[in-house]
Amino acid sequence: MELGLVAGVSVQAKSFFHDLWSRLRGFFGGEVTTYGDLVSMSSHTAAERLIAEAKRRGAHGVVAVRFQNSITSDPTAGVYSYSIAYGTAVLLDSPSTEQDETSSQKSLETQHNEKIE
Repeated sequence: MELGLVAGVSVQAKSFFHDLWSRLRGFFGGEVTTYGDLVSMSSHTAAERLIAEAKRRGAHGVVAVRFQNSITSDPTAGVYSYSIAYGTAVLLDSPSTEQDETSSQKSLETQHNEKIE
């Protein structure tokens, strides 16, 4: 049974010094790992918030999960990573008698951790 749309949102930024170093690194070429880490951190936080929302609604899982990421840069404010994770919270039609609410919540966390790794 579908419980409806659930989402998790995160906006992250790095410090001024990280941003300055990344801009210099970008100027000379090469991978800018600071920005990659920023997107990863923002996506991970959004996923955690998605799971928390699903748990709050009593879901056994979330299907059709999607991520959207965006990075904006402002010369004075720095770089920000915006991430949203969204999907459909579901409740199993016939949960086994052995599965309780705690194990279903652990299942949500296990699925999330497997996707991150």
